[in-house]
Amino acid sequence: MSPSTNDAVFNGSAEDEKLHIMDLRPRMNAVANKMMGKGTENLANYGKGFSFLYHNIPNIHVMRNSLQKLVWFGYNGDWQSGIYESKWLDYTSMILNASLYAVNKLESGVSCLIHCSDGWDRTAQISSLAPLLLDPHYRTFDGFAKLVEKDWCAFGHMFAKRCGAASVSACTVGAAVAARAAAAQSQSEPS
Repeated sequence: MSPSTNDAVFNGSAEDEKLHIMDLRPRMNAVANKMMGKGTENLANYGKGFSFLYHNIPNIHVMRNSLQKLVWFGYNGDWQSGIYESKWLDYTSMILNASLYAVNKLESGVSCLIHCSDGWDRTAQISSLAPLLLDPHYRTFDGFAKLVEKDWCAFGHMFAKRCGAASVSACTVGAAVAARAAAAQSQSEPS
């Protein structure tokens, strides 16, 4: 499911837009979260000059099931069916499209507030991919390590839980990523 104009809210003219709020969840998930007393935007608090859009990216459970299905088909020698049945490319495209959406807003001078239910997966993916697309510095080892630290470790991403290593902290994993990147860079540089 991609963003829909039915999910968009604009307050003011396009020329006056200063802030764009990207809720990465499907709209129905946000409504369900609100009914359970969880976070959602009170758009009345933003005044004029903002826009809002649900990006309808499924949660980690849907993504995990998709990856498991893709891998299962792959192990059984049927990658083509796996790609189709798992919807993996659909979900990957949603993440890339939301990142491009953020890039377009930022390039036009509009700030972006990016969030989802917990801020660990979809939020970190989009808030990391946008600078990767915008700025060549973040495509270097040092820049990438800074992105991991800023958008993943500093915001409490559960690297260890996602990787199945409960005793490893997020920043330990982030530091390991940065160290591997630095080691790879030093090995690739001519002496």
